[in-house]
Amino acid sequence: MEYCIYKFNFKTAVHIGSGKLSDGEMTFHADTLFSALCQEALQIGGEDMLQELISYVEKDQLRISDCFPFVQKNHYYIPKPMKAVSHEQDSSTDRKAFKKLKYLPVEKLEEYLNGTLDVVQENAVFAAHSGVYSVKTSAAISEIEDTKPYSIGLWNFPQDSGLYFILGYESDEVNYFIGDLMDSLSYSGIGGKRSAGMGRFECSVDRIPEIMQQHIDAKDGKQFMALSICMDEQGTLEDVISNAEYLLIKRSGFVASSSYAENFQKKKNLYVFREGSCFSRKFDGAVFDVSCGGSHPVYRYAKTMWMKVD
Repeated sequence: MEYCIYKFNFKTAVHIGSGKLSDGEMTFHADTLFSALCQEALQIGGEDMLQELISYVEKDQLRISDCFPFVQKNHYYIPKPMKAVSHEQDSSTDRKAFKKLKYLPVEKLEEYLNGTLDVVQENAVFAAHSGVYSVKTSAAISEIEDTKPYSIGLWNFPQDSGLYFILGYESDEVNYFIGDLMDSLSYSGIGGKRSAGMGRFECSVDRIPEIMQQHIDAKDGKQFMALSICMDEQGTLEDVISNAEYLLIKRSGFVASSSYAENFQKKKNLYVFREGSCFSRKFDGAVFDVSCGGSHPVYRYAKTMWMKVD
């Protein structure tokens, strides 16, 4: 499988929900991206284009990672691996900085695993370049009710910083297919409050860094980190979680389809392993149908992309 990087160079603030409208996250998961690509495929190519996207995934011709930060044009960050690492922590400041560390530059993965990464400095560099969270107050105006103010949590990326995901593809055809969807999505926007102009971006493509390629391509190893939220098919979990270090998160939400049902309907809840979870055994993951009585399937992406973290 070949790999490349797709970048979100945001032109506006982006709302990435974490529950309440006033909350906001910096990054979003692979299932959110996949859902956006599915909706875009339906918009521009109808059911045939959607089924083509689903087919690429089911035939293992396409994989996507979660969306992670990049700063200063081409410094790519990955999740902190959920594995025990002996670090040179000389003070309480170092220990607090290590707990605070959520992402690290991919080129410094070996330093992190060897316990020599300066986590205080890395946290400071990341905070200086990754953007800021803000809350915007707007008003809902109705002809029959009083005006109601509400707050929106927004992430504002500075110039030359944004989000990226890793695309794994088996052929140029698949890569071009995703490129067309991403170009269309850049005008629609991603995240919440798109009707208010949030989440618009310019899409660009970059080569995957060599060290990232090496760790993703590694066939043999003792531990592998998930670069996307993922879940194996039912019946194999006991083998998967043996010697693993992981967190489970619940993925839910409403179906974004006007043809699914007369009223807004919730998707089935699905518990998945969080990005950064580490396993001694690889698994493929799956795409789950999380529809609940509606007129068509609703897909939740939970396939895997691995990085060796021995």
